[in-house]
Amino acid sequence: MKKLISAIALAATVSFGAGAQAQSVAYNAPVLKNASIPSEVNKGTKVMRDFNKRYTDGKGEEWHRANDGLIASFVENGIETKVAYNKKNNWCWTMRTLDETQLPFEVRAIAKSKYYDFNIVMAFEINYESGVTYIVKIMDKTQLKVLKIHDGEMEVTEDYTRG
Repeated sequence: MKKLISAIALAATVSFGAGAQAQSVAYNAPVLKNASIPSEVNKGTKVMRDFNKRYTDGKGEEWHRANDGLIASFVENGIETKVAYNKKNNWCWTMRTLDETQLPFEVRAIAKSKYYDFNIVMAFEINYESGVTYIVKIMDKTQLKVLKIHDGEMEVTEDYTRG
C-alpha cells in the first residue's frame, strides 16, 4: 500500500512540476479515441459497469492505456478526475486535482495549523480501497513543500527552497 501511495504521489508531483498540460498519471499513454476503444471499455464490460456505477452522469471520459491497465480521465463538477483499473479490470484508485477551496475543511486545517503563512497551490485527493490520502502542495515566498495527509496525520514528503 505504501508503494501505491508513493507511486501516485510521485505522479502527482511530476504533474505539478510540469504544468497543467502534463497532469496525467498515464504519462505518455496513448488516448483511446472512440474509433479504437478496446473491448474492455465497451458498454456492458466489467470496467464500464464499474465506471458507470461510480460516475453515473456519462462524463465524456477519455481512456488511456497504462502499463498496468487503463485510466479514464474526465472533469466532474469542474474537478479533473482520473480513475485507474488494473489488468484484471478491477478499480484501483481515483485521483482528483483540487484547489484550496475544494479541499475538505479538516485537511485544510491540518495543513494550515502548522504552515499558516503558506498558500495551498494544488492538492490531489487519492481514493483507494483502504482509504483516502491527500497530497498538498504549499508555498510561501521562499519555500515549496509537499505534504501527505492521511488519517489526520501530516508528513512533509518534499521540501524545497526557492531561489
